[in-house]
Amino acid sequence: MNKSQKSDLVRQVFKQLLVKKEINSYRLAKQTGIDKTYISKLASGAIKKPGQDKLTKIAEVLNIELTQLQTVFSQPEVAAVELNLGVVELDKLRVVSNVHQDWGNAPDGLICYGRIAEIDTVKQWISTKCSRIVTLFGLSGIGKTTLAITVVQELESEFDYIFWRNLHNTPPIESMLIDLLQSLGCEKGEEAGLDQQISLLFSRLRSLRCLLIFDQVESILATSTSRKQYKEGYEFYGELFRQIAESQHQSSLLLISTEKPREMAILEGASSFVHSLPIKGLSKSCHKILQDKELPEPERWDDLIEAYQGHPLALKIVATTIKEVFNGNLSEFLRQNTLFLGDLEFILYQEYERLSDSEKQVICAIAFSDEPVSISDLSLHFQDKMRGSEIMWSLDILTRRSLLEINQVNKISFYSTHPMVKKYLNFQC
Repeated sequence: MNKSQKSDLVRQVFKQLLVKKEINSYRLAKQTGIDKTYISKLASGAIKKPGQDKLTKIAEVLNIELTQLQTVFSQPEVAAVELNLGVVELDKLRVVSNVHQDWGNAPDGLICYGRIAEIDTVKQWISTKCSRIVTLFGLSGIGKTTLAITVVQELESEFDYIFWRNLHNTPPIESMLIDLLQSLGCEKGEEAGLDQQISLLFSRLRSLRCLLIFDQVESILATSTSRKQYKEGYEFYGELFRQIAESQHQSSLLLISTEKPREMAILEGASSFVHSLPIKGLSKSCHKILQDKELPEPERWDDLIEAYQGHPLALKIVATTIKEVFNGNLSEFLRQNTLFLGDLEFILYQEYERLSDSEKQVICAIAFSDEPVSISDLSLHFQDKMRGSEIMWSLDILTRRSLLEINQVNKISFYSTHPMVKKYLNFQC
């Protein structure tokens, strides 16, 4: 094993150790009091012989023996076995410095709590199955972006280029392609027409292994009233996604959205190169969120987590409110028997306003039912007021927009809403 291979192996083993311990470099720096730049260099393998004083602090936070942590840096292949971190294949290692990374406006310092199963699933799709498109979708604030950042960081050594962009400001497809081509080392993109830009892009996607990430994809999707998939002027994004899904190349596109684009639902399948993963709330991992917020009464944390169904952002918001308004008295807050939405109310407002009148009627009917409802229940509820096809269309839209939850009972689908969505609809329906 040469020096560059060992450096990369140390980096991989150390990062796998952090994932197993459900902690990232940012939080590790915070808990140890060690400068985060030092931790980042340590995680990248740039520091060959870390000081014992710092290793002692890190080992204590990770709850492992100092000797085990020292082995990570001296004999990483041995440490991987001793710490049960999985098998690292040396022939697949690449030096991280050779990876061209353009993280654009990706957020920094996010902590991924739990999500081990989801991380493994997405990594398998991208790394093992060579998926061309993977979509992560779920309610705003549920942790999609945090999950995606963790996955990308763990897979970065497998790619030649990493390109991350947030579509919140709805960039035109032309400017996006120019930006993308420049990041991929193609200087001709600005002078080329749209068709030639696409040709140049796919030439790069075939010759290089690239990982493209588009966050907040819902920003370019149309409202239900238009019955179109994309906003006017942004239809070519859909065409780009379709070509990436159907063309032969060695790259991957990761989409992050509150809504799963219709094309993805049509193209995906167990044997296809297109997959999607609905992101749900957390359970026990939420304890770390409340611990970081220093919320008192840990014996009542499970009650709070259940009330918000493990929604990470909601729990951060309500924990802050409990400390500021209730002086940290969690029991007193729970006695109010209500959900506090805070900033999430505006986010849910934006989602609600994207719905058509029929979709609003359907979700309100589901939200105000005491029990989950089936399509038959909805047909009976609306009778001659709404056609069956309109009900099914609405259910499809609402499900893809993460506003409905589905449970199968005796092969029959029953629909319900997240408690926060139900709370918001109390003011709208």
